[in-house]
Amino acid sequence: MAVTLTSSDKFIANSAVTAFVRRGVKLVALDFDQTIVDIHTGGAWRGLSSTLVPHVRPCFKALIEATLAEPCLHVCVVTFSTQPGLIEDVLKAALPNWYLA
Repeated sequence: MAVTLTSSDKFIANSAVTAFVRRGVKLVALDFDQTIVDIHTGGAWRGLSSTLVPHVRPCFKALIEATLAEPCLHVCVVTFSTQPGLIEDVLKAALPNWYLA
């Protein structure tokens, strides 16, 4: 299931990225649980990664896409989860045109 973005999500994300660039930010670090996704996996998710994709918050999908589109910015995911493969799979599915390892 794809994460649908509104024009408002895109506008806010692009505004944030513009502000980051103006302020000299080089790296945007985002937490996964209860930030990129709207639930907490507890670091021990037993379901499929595909069941987490609908939980990706559209505003964060928009922010990640806008950040990746800006050549002077980098984005990373920070987490205490012991399931980096799960997070990678969720991001690949949610950001199919942007995912970079």
